[in-house]
Amino acid sequence: MEQLIDVARQTYDLVIIEAPPMAAVVDYKMIARHCDGFIFLVEWGKTSQRLVLECLSDASALLDRVLCVVLNKADPSALRSIEHYKGDGFHAYYSNQKGA
Repeated sequence: MEQLIDVARQTYDLVIIEAPPMAAVVDYKMIARHCDGFIFLVEWGKTSQRLVLECLSDASALLDRVLCVVLNKADPSALRSIEHYKGDGFHAYYSNQKGA
């Protein structure tokens, strides 16, 4: 694995490794030493806040390398209802236009 990643780094500007969910398996611990950064994906309506906090606290050694958290499969209509409670800032992050 180390040789494969070394060759890929010499050839490409960016190497992305997709790993299984952190909560399901410990593969990320084996992959972590080869990664400069992590993108943490959270599935809307499926991943509980408790599970996210648990995964991130279990992986405290990786926290300084988490580049961002991505909310995947978000429900735009539900996000609109949140705007009612959270304010108008919602429109700065969401657009109905295709490709936006």
